[in-house]
Amino acid sequence: MSRFRFHLLFALLLCTGTALAQQSPYRFGLHFTPNYNWVSAETRLLNPEGGAFGFGYGLLIERAIGSTNYFFSTGLSVNQLQYKSSIDQAYYKLPNTTNTDVVATNALYQYRVQYFDLPLTMKMRTNQMGAVRIYGQFGLNTGIMFQAKARVENVPAVFDKEEFFFVNRVEDYHPNTMSNFVDDRVNIFRASILIGAGVEYLLSGDTHMIIGLRLDNPFTDAYRGEKLNGRTNSAGLQLGIIF
Repeated sequence: MSRFRFHLLFALLLCTGTALAQQSPYRFGLHFTPNYNWVSAETRLLNPEGGAFGFGYGLLIERAIGSTNYFFSTGLSVNQLQYKSSIDQAYYKLPNTTNTDVVATNALYQYRVQYFDLPLTMKMRTNQMGAVRIYGQFGLNTGIMFQAKARVENVPAVFDKEEFFFVNRVEDYHPNTMSNFVDDRVNIFRASILIGAGVEYLLSGDTHMIIGLRLDNPFTDAYRGEKLNGRTNSAGLQLGIIF
C-alpha cells in the first residue's frame, strides 16, 4: 500500500511539474550570430577603412507579456566585433627610449574587440501560420568590453607589427595629433539601438528554430579620448533555437 501511495504521489508531482512548465511564461534558448561590422567616423582625423566579420553567441531569455505574442527579450552573449580605421597623421614615441617622435601617415588599425552583451528589447510575433511565426524586435543593447586587441599597418619599419598587439591595455605606441595627445583605446561601455526581424519555425512542441536579421546602431563612442570619435555599427544574421 505504501508503495502504491509513493507511485501515486510521484505521478501527481510529475503531472504538476509538467503543467507548471507548460504554463511558464519564460522561454530559453541559444543563438549564434555572425555579423559584419564597420566604423562611422565623426571626426576628420578618423577614417573608416572598410568592414570586417565577427560573431556573437550566447543565451536567450524571453518572458511572455499578457499573451504568447508579446515578449520581453533579454539574455547574455559574447559579442566579437572586428573593424578597421585609420588616422590621417600620427606621432609615435618609441617605448623605453628617449628618441624623438616618429611620424606615421595613414596608420591603419585593425581592431578585434569582445563584449559581454545584455539586450533589453520588446519582441512581437504573429499568430501561427502553419509552422511559422514572423517576429519583430526593438530595444536597447548594452555591452561591456572584456578584451580588446589591435594591430597597426602602414607604420615605419622600426615598429614590429606583431608586438603592436595589446590586450586590455593601451598599446605602447601612443598616437598623437601634432602636439596634442590622443588616446585611441577602446571604450569599455557600448550602448546601441537594436532592431531585428525574422521567423520562428516550429520544430516540435514549444521548440522553435530562429532565423533573423538584426541591426545594431550605437549611440556611444567606440574610442576613449577627445580627438578620435567614431561608432561601430553591426549587422548580423541570428541563428538559434528556443524552447
